[in-house]
Amino acid sequence: MLAKEIAGRVGGNPLATKLKQAQTLVDTLGDLKGAAMKAGQLLSLEASDLLPPEVIDILRQLHDSAPAMSFPQIQSILRAELGTQNFARISDLSPDPIAAASIGQVHAAQVDGRKVAVKIQYPGVATSIDTDLNMLKKFASGFLVLQGKNIPLEGLFEELKRGLKAEVDYTRELASLETYRDAFAGDTRFYIPEAFPELCSARVLTLEFVEGAKLGQWLKQEVPEADRTAFAELVVGLLVKEFYETGLVKTDPNYGNFLYRPDQRQIVLLDFGATHSYSHHFRRDYRRL
Repeated sequence: MLAKEIAGRVGGNPLATKLKQAQTLVDTLGDLKGAAMKAGQLLSLEASDLLPPEVIDILRQLHDSAPAMSFPQIQSILRAELGTQNFARISDLSPDPIAAASIGQVHAAQVDGRKVAVKIQYPGVATSIDTDLNMLKKFASGFLVLQGKNIPLEGLFEELKRGLKAEVDYTRELASLETYRDAFAGDTRFYIPEAFPELCSARVLTLEFVEGAKLGQWLKQEVPEADRTAFAELVVGLLVKEFYETGLVKTDPNYGNFLYRPDQRQIVLLDFGATHSYSHHFRRDYRRL
């Protein structure tokens, strides 16, 4: 139980009492997929200076707590979303996910002889955002009151809501990916996977399967200084390319949203659900600042 774990750390004080009162809420949050989990992850980043460190520590554990959907459920969703004819084009679908996150999970498959990654959204995610965020807001507000902090959270949670509602729309993500591919065409420093639009929907996204080193793992390795410098230059180059040149920014910098190809010195960009477009005027003023 998450609440019990925190209460054990903080002992017999008002915070522990508040945690016991909120036990049902916190336990539910730990078991949920979708908006509540994603918002909890974001809250651990955005509110790290507002909430008690014990709470932030527990919220960060939500990154790995999403149980996978069953294989029959995956097949049923794909058939309903894509139609029987398009679903039949997908072969060798892996029974187990190759990746799972708060909003959906990814399975390997084959389409017309090409290896693909199929991302399937968890059922009910899109419709639960308002309810889940209201629950999480009450949870966070309670701890602020307990600490004597009078900090309004409306703006933060409105931004979380806006971002989550955009992120659960895979049709929007597909459009963002295609826009990225056009904007980055010819720049060999960065690679954006090709999509299969006829095998995509609001809840399913099918992309070519791309090989590369997981970013978090590669960064932990002992590599020559020249390789680390080359990687750092790529990261700065991506920032410049996104914001200053194209105005397109992948605003979720999770390591899982990138792969690295050290031999080619190339970054692979994944997950375009949190893409934001900045206007020319905003970027011009930012440069002046």
